[in-house]
Formats: sequence, structure tokens, C-alpha cells
Amino acid sequence: MVIMERSKLPELAPSTSVQEQNTTDEEKSAATGLDSVQWSRPFLDMVYHALDSPDDDYHALFVLCLLYAMSHNKGMDPEKLERIQLPVPTAAEKTTYNHLLAERLIRIMNNAAQPDGKIRLATLELSCLLLKQQVVTSTGCIIKDVHLACLEGAREESVHLVRHFYKGEEIFLDMFEDEYRSMTMKPMNVEYLMMDASILLPPTGTPLTGIDFVKRLPCGDVEKTRRAIRVFFMLRSLSLQLRGQPETQLPLTREEDLIKTDDVLDLSELVTPSHGGGGHHQAGSRVTRRVTCDLHVVLGLIRDRELTECACHTKLSKKGP
Repeated sequence: MVIMERSKLPELAPSTSVQEQNTTDEEKSAATGLDSVQWSRPFLDMVYHALDSPDDDYHALFVLCLLYAMSHNKGMDPEKLERIQLPVPTAAEKTTYNHLLAERLIRIMNNAAQPDGKIRLATLELSCLLLKQQVVTSTGCIIKDVHLACLEGAREESVHLVRHFYKGEEIFLDMFEDEYRSMTMKPMNVEYLMMDASILLPPTGTPLTGIDFVKRLPCGDVEKTRRAIRVFFMLRSLSLQLRGQPETQLPLTREEDLIKTDDVLDLSELVTPSHGGGGHHQAGSRVTRRVTCDLHVVLGLIRDRELTECACHTKLSKKGP
């Protein structure tokens, strides 16, 4: 991953110890001038520092909820949001964004794509939402090349993570499509997330607590595989949106390809035996070709040429004459 340079907000001054001293009225009035004041914002500095915690995302999730609520609260003064470079909902056009916040968000995404990452799916999805609010405008995307390169590095890490959990053809395809369907049909509602009392508890990794999967850490190989697939989906979708490219590979099963009511079906292949006496050889070949196509798309998405060639060779060898 490309190493990001640590940038600072122009309003943020380095933390220095302030010593009380006696001053005259003239000195006090001169100190109130904007040119001579060094702003010290320990609370804002603490907010950004909480986002840079690789051990867990307990405090980071609260900070992300706070930033999301501030940027969506209609009662917030737009000038105050602009001073800390948060997106203003009523702003006509954006020309800049908070580089420090963007770097913190991308760092969370990179930590989530690690095999031993302690970032929950809710934290990752909220980070993606905030980054899109920062850099996406009505006319395009204003993200800088260095930040886009760092995001692409995090996406590549998620690709390697999915490869690590690739086990078998059938179960992986089912999980891959099921997770995509779950994410698209039920996106995260940030308001409901902030009203959930379970996020007040330290991050747990057991399903026995009854906490939703996206709000806790995975338990076992199956949940780790589900998490890896979802991380891949989130970072892939974010990368495509920021680069202005449409999604052309997902979902694997499209609605226009499904059989609909009043469709005329050709069942001749189901009743016509093959020359070798195999019975349903042609129908089975059609199903095999469909599974092979879906598997080729999935493995193409995760860019594993060796697995793709191996899977296609296995399927072709099972077809028979």
C-alpha cells in the first residue's frame, strides 16, 4: 500500500503547553486578532486521533457516527463545518476536502482488509460513506491521486484476503452471491446503528451475544469468509464510484436471466437421452456451463489466474464426450 504523508488541517495547531501569564488589556486585545492567534483544538485533535487505532475500532465507530451526524444535522452552522472541512449538505459545489480525515478513513479500510484486522463491518461501511461524502460532487470526484492510490492499495489487500479464504467451488459461489444480495437488499441505516445499545459494549467475536454480524467480529472460518467477501464488495464498490466506472460483473445472477411467468420453456433436452445413454447429459452440461461461467467471473474478480485455470480445467474434464 502506498504510504500516505501525514497532512494537517490549516486550522489545527500543534499541541503546546499554554502557560498562564499576566497581560495588559492592550496585549489581550491584540491577542484576539485572527492573524496572531494560534488555534488549539484539543477536542478535534482527540477525534482524529481516535480514528487511528489499529488495535480495535471501539472509539473509531463512535467518532464516525459523530462526524456523520454533524454533517447531516440541519441545525449545524455551515461556517463551523467548513472550518473543520466537513461536507456541508447545502453547499452548491465542493473544491476541497479534509485530507487528514480522508487519510484516517483510508487507513481504517486498509486495516479492515488485513487477515487479522479488528475492524467491524459497520465501521468499514460508515468509513466508506464518509469518504464518499468528502470527495464526491455533482460534477465528479475531487479525490487526489495519492489518496486514490492508497484506496486502490486497500482494495488489493481485500483481494488477497478473499483469495486466502477460497475453499471450494460450490460453497464459495453460494456465499459470494448470498453476501452480495444481503448487502444490496439491506444497506446499513446509520440512524438505527446509533440507536443500537450493543455498540456500547466492547467488540465481541461470539454470535452467542445476539449482536448482529456487522456489529461484531467474526467467529470461525465461515464468518471470516463472509467478512472477507463483504470487505471486498465494499472496497470494490467504493473504488468504482470514485473512478466513475459502472459495475458490470455483479450480481452473478441477473433478474433478466431468470425464468419469468408465461415464459415458453424448451424441455426437449430433459427428455431426449444422449447418444451415450447418459439420460440428462445435455441439461447437465448446460448447468455445468453456467456454474463454470459464474466461477470464472468470481475468480476473475479476485484476479487469481492459477485458480481460474484450475477451476476451468476441472469443469471441462467433468463434461465428458
